[in-house]
Amino acid sequence: MTRETFEPVAQLKTISLEALKGRSADEVSKLLTAAKEDGVFYLNIADDVQLKSVTNDINWLSHSLFNMDETEKLKFDVDKLGPYKLNGYKPVGRNVGGIKGQRDGFESYAISSDHPAPPVIAQSQHHLDEFRSICLDLAQVVFETLSIACHLPDENSFQSCHSTSPLNLVRLLRYPGAMGNQTFSIPQTAHTDMGSLTFLFTNSPGLQIQRAGSSEWLHVLPKTGHPIVNLGDAMKILSNSELQSVLHRVVSVPGGRAEDRYSFAYLMRPEPSTLMAPLPGLGDTDGKSYHVPGLGHADEKSYNGEPVRTCEEWVTMKFRALRG
Repeated sequence: MTRETFEPVAQLKTISLEALKGRSADEVSKLLTAAKEDGVFYLNIADDVQLKSVTNDINWLSHSLFNMDETEKLKFDVDKLGPYKLNGYKPVGRNVGGIKGQRDGFESYAISSDHPAPPVIAQSQHHLDEFRSICLDLAQVVFETLSIACHLPDENSFQSCHSTSPLNLVRLLRYPGAMGNQTFSIPQTAHTDMGSLTFLFTNSPGLQIQRAGSSEWLHVLPKTGHPIVNLGDAMKILSNSELQSVLHRVVSVPGGRAEDRYSFAYLMRPEPSTLMAPLPGLGDTDGKSYHVPGLGHADEKSYNGEPVRTCEEWVTMKFRALRG
């Protein structure tokens, strides 16, 4: 298919990893602008040979896993392997879909901590560990840069509440091919990510975003050596809405790709005990304690009219809504 098939195209900012590491003032400013205006950007890591190699390995794992029989995959049902949906398989149609009255049109597999898993995942553990480590390093560069740009002290910075949270996960996704379908479809409902940062790797088009205040959907085309990085709801809350959480979805176009669409992502979330409220310096705390359900704080504090929850409680609440 031609580029014109996927018009209009989002003109996202491209951020250089090397320039961020060097604390380039121009690049810091560009990242902050992208985070405030779009909530999504391309991260230029084209020269990272190690990441290129490990992403090839994760891509192989994804194809191998989804080629398994459905009965085998369902032995590792995500809804039966823990309350936070961090491990296991989600079949096509488990969630609400992007068109009213329809279910979703993709399958996924979540991988985080040690849980029962198909042998192919155990065989790829070294590659998964390497992929996680690289993404954690990338995330820390982004967090540190945004903290500097927002004038946050180290003890109350974005990086201070993100390290190796057990709520982080790798997610593999497969969207069955359109097989020449002549109707527009939305296999994934429009949503914002619940976490802090998502690093998305894909060679296939289909991702769309909708900027804040607009009703127009824009295609985000893949770029070799440039993962798509988007901010999620957690960063919007921690920044007191200074940073955007981008609304996005995956679509299939009429007469689209016959082959399946594969992608995989690293999803980063705050530490489980992190309070889902603005960081000091970015929100009005009045010197009061936040009220955290179940912890019995004497002084109540809410954010956007709701009691402040820990990240762990908040993630659980979000997944309940997703299953709809």
